[in-house]
Amino acid sequence: MNNSKYYIVINPEVYISENIKSVFLYNTKTGEYLKSKDLEVVKIVKEINILENLYCCELEKDQIIKNKKIDKFIEELKIKRIGYLIPKKKNTKRPIVLRPVLGLKKRKDGKRFQFDNNYIMNYLLNLTIQINNRCNLDCNICNKAFKQFTCCFTYEEYTDLSITFIKKIVEEVKYSSLNGIKILGGDIFIHSQFNDICDLLKNINREIIFYTNYLNVSEIKCEMIKKIKRHLIILLVNPEFDGNGLNSVLKYLKKNSLNFSLQFITNSEESLENVNKFIDNSSVSNNSISPFLTEENNDFFRKNVFIDKKKIFLTKHKMNEIYSKKVKNQFIFGNIYINSNGEIYSNRFENSFGNIKNFSIREAVYNEINFGGMWTLTRDKVKPCKDCLYELLCPSISSYEMIMMEGNNLNITACSDFDKNSIKRTERSNEKFI
Repeated sequence: MNNSKYYIVINPEVYISENIKSVFLYNTKTGEYLKSKDLEVVKIVKEINILENLYCCELEKDQIIKNKKIDKFIEELKIKRIGYLIPKKKNTKRPIVLRPVLGLKKRKDGKRFQFDNNYIMNYLLNLTIQINNRCNLDCNICNKAFKQFTCCFTYEEYTDLSITFIKKIVEEVKYSSLNGIKILGGDIFIHSQFNDICDLLKNINREIIFYTNYLNVSEIKCEMIKKIKRHLIILLVNPEFDGNGLNSVLKYLKKNSLNFSLQFITNSEESLENVNKFIDNSSVSNNSISPFLTEENNDFFRKNVFIDKKKIFLTKHKMNEIYSKKVKNQFIFGNIYINSNGEIYSNRFENSFGNIKNFSIREAVYNEINFGGMWTLTRDKVKPCKDCLYELLCPSISSYEMIMMEGNNLNITACSDFDKNSIKRTERSNEKFI
């Protein structure tokens, strides 16, 4: 090294994360990464990460020679294609790297991002309508599973959501960016106006997804669903299911050319093994598995669901996905849920915005976007995640973690650093829609 000064430059596809004592650099193209706790290395990377420095800073030759950790860091930087070193000569211009920058600006209060209110309904991506809450089954997971994943459930006061209000809902979302509409119960097939609902939905140019326990499938009612071109029936399968009974339902659905998928609910290694055996012995390819969290299945969730540092790096993380998780919760953002009483929610953990009888979905979306709620509950808002270098590489906060936040005494954690007692829920503003 004959030059006295160098430029250390980071490639634009590299994501940098830092906390008080450490820095982390991740190549989103190769999946290679570097982490350092060395004080001098941390100081250099933090200078590089200043927005105005455009992923570049000057480095003295003596710094490299005298500090072996800096020298080693630079070598690894080059080997892993995270960055490079170029000599600073008399006519050398400072390198300019178009580093990734989040497109959204902060609001004046500095606490939230500013979304475009002119196209507010573009943020509505998924709509779930519980058309009734009656069911003749007595599942042991009822009233518990629905907070963890999309699932039918009941409650004491039986109600059917009137077709009048379902029409109002459909009209409101006509020009939104909805991917589809989910219909669930109770038992959807015993809704007093189920046929009329299907007639209404068959003219909508979006996928209509019906959720039902496989034991509730009605052949007569399924004929109505068949009229909806873009339909999908999700069969909910409890942990203790009857394989012969399920096969009988599948045989009927196949025979009548109905589109369907299986959603297996598992809560133990045994139930997971039974599901895998059934899948191996059947010809059904469209299926998913939804783990059900209880107070007794800690080990099952640690092994099959929750993530750790090793699992984080099993897949490559794209830059747009990383930055997206800084702004929104990837599991909840864009979701609106309406129960059979007409109450509107953004998720199953917050209070209702209002009732569809006198409150619009547009108002709900506006309030959720502008005044803060679960849609924008990201890991940088909660402890210990906010101080973790991998906060944006982890998946967004899940429904399982939200259940733990509710303090239901589950002795279970989503990662080795998780402390449910340190997490504070976001408060919804009382400001009204304008």
